[in-house]
Amino acid sequence: MARDSYGDIVKARVRQLLERLLAYANDEIENSKRFKIALNWETSKQVIVRTQLRVLAELSDLDKEEVREALNKLKGFLSILEDLREHERGSENWHFKLTLWCDKGDKEENLKKFDEEWQRRREKLSGVQRAEARKAKPKPTFYENIPLSGVVEFVGREVELQNLHQMFQKNNQVAIAAIAGMGGLGKTELALQYAKAHRETYKGGICWLLAKTGDVGIQIVQFARTQLDLNPPENLTEDSNQKLLAQVQYCFRHWREGDVLLVVDDVSDYEQVKPYLPSPSSRFKVLITTRHYFGGIAQLSLDVLQPERALELLKSLLKETPGRIEKELAVTNQLCEWLGYLPLGLELMGRYLARKRDLSVTEMLRRLKEKRLDECSLSKSKSEGNMTAQGGVLAAFELSWQELENDDKQLGCLLSLFAAAPISWKLVEQCLPEEDKEEIEEIRDDKLLNLYLLQRKGEGIYQLHQLLREFFQYKLTGLD
Repeated sequence: MARDSYGDIVKARVRQLLERLLAYANDEIENSKRFKIALNWETSKQVIVRTQLRVLAELSDLDKEEVREALNKLKGFLSILEDLREHERGSENWHFKLTLWCDKGDKEENLKKFDEEWQRRREKLSGVQRAEARKAKPKPTFYENIPLSGVVEFVGREVELQNLHQMFQKNNQVAIAAIAGMGGLGKTELALQYAKAHRETYKGGICWLLAKTGDVGIQIVQFARTQLDLNPPENLTEDSNQKLLAQVQYCFRHWREGDVLLVVDDVSDYEQVKPYLPSPSSRFKVLITTRHYFGGIAQLSLDVLQPERALELLKSLLKETPGRIEKELAVTNQLCEWLGYLPLGLELMGRYLARKRDLSVTEMLRRLKEKRLDECSLSKSKSEGNMTAQGGVLAAFELSWQELENDDKQLGCLLSLFAAAPISWKLVEQCLPEEDKEEIEEIRDDKLLNLYLLQRKGEGIYQLHQLLREFFQYKLTGLD
C-alpha cells in the first residue's frame, strides 16, 4: 500500500488548486465563464462548490488524479473541505463545502495560513520532526541559469530596481511585467541585476529564456530537466503540434515549491512567447525585456541616465586611471551629452578610454564629432567579450531598423534632418504636403513610437534621441 506523501511537491499541487479556486472566486481569471463551477457562499469564509473533476483539472493546470489527491488532502489532512457527494468513489462530479481561514477576498492571507497550517500539521506526523531535527540546516539551493553580467560596477539604476520589485510585490496581482525602451538602455542588464539581487525571493527558481532564438518552450523544458530534475513524459498528447506545449504545462504543474521568476529576454513578438508562459499566479512572475510596447502588460519604461549618473558610470570604468575625468570634466560632460547619456554608448566609450590610457577625452570627443557612428569606440571590441551587450551602438539600433518598412525608414530619416531639439509635428506635416496625414500618424505611432525610436515630449511635440538622430542620418545615405 502506497504511503501518503506530505512533501513539497504534493503541497505545491494542493496549494495550486486552492489558489486557483480563490482566484476564480475573486474574478481574477480571464474568460472565467468557460469553467462550469457553481459557488454558493454561505458566509464570507464558507462556500458550497459544485463542479466536475475535469473542470478543476483545467482550472488548476493539474491532471485529474492530482486534483483528486489535492481535494483529499484538503479534506483529510487540512480538514477545511467537507465532501457532500452521495457516492464518493470514482465520481466525476464533486460537491463539497470549503471553509477558509480568512474572507474569500483576502487570497494571499488565506495562502499564507495554508502554508502555516500545512507545516504545523506535517510536523505532528510520526517521525517528521525527529528526522528534520537530525539534519543540519542546509545551505539554500538556487535553481537558476542566470547569464554572467559583464558590468564593472552597476550604477544609475537603483530606483528602477526598486520600482521593478515593487511592481511584482505590492499587491501580488502583477504576474507579468516588461522592461521596455530603445536599444542600448541596459534592459537586459537591469533584468540580470534584478534576478541576482532577489535569489532569496524566488526560491522556486529563476529561469532565463532567450526569445530571439524562437524556442522558448524548449528552453523551459530543458531548464526543468537540468535544474529541477523533472522529466515530462513524451506521450502527454497525441497531437504532435501540442506536444511541446503539454510538456511545458507539465513542468509548471510540477515545478519546485516557492516563488518563481521567468525572464524572457529581447521579446519582439509577444504572441509567440505567450502560449509558453504560466497561467496568472501569485507564485510565478514573468519579466520580459523588449524594444516594443505591449498593451495590457505592466511596464517599466527605461530612459537614459541622468548627467551625474553618466559621469559616475564613466568613473567606474576608469578606476585604474583616477583623476582622468576630473582633469577634463567640462569636456567629459560634453562627451556624455553627445552620447545622449545612453548607457551602452557610455560603457563602450569608458571601456575604450580604459584601453587607451594616453588618449585624452578632448581628442576622443574630436574623433566622435568627425567620424560619428563610424568611430571604432562605439563598436564592441573583441577584447570586451565579457560585456552584457551583444554588440555596439550601430548593432543595437540595427535590430529595430530591420523591423521597419521603407515608408517607416523614410520618415525616421526625415526626422533626423530636423535640429537636435523637440519637433513640432505640424512642421513634419508641412514637409510632406502630398502625404496622407493619417498614414504618417500611423507610422509615427505604430512603428517609431512603438519601437521606442521616437519619444513623445508633449502634445504634438516629438524628439529623436541624439544617437538615433545620428543613426537615421547614417542610414539616409543608403535610401533611394
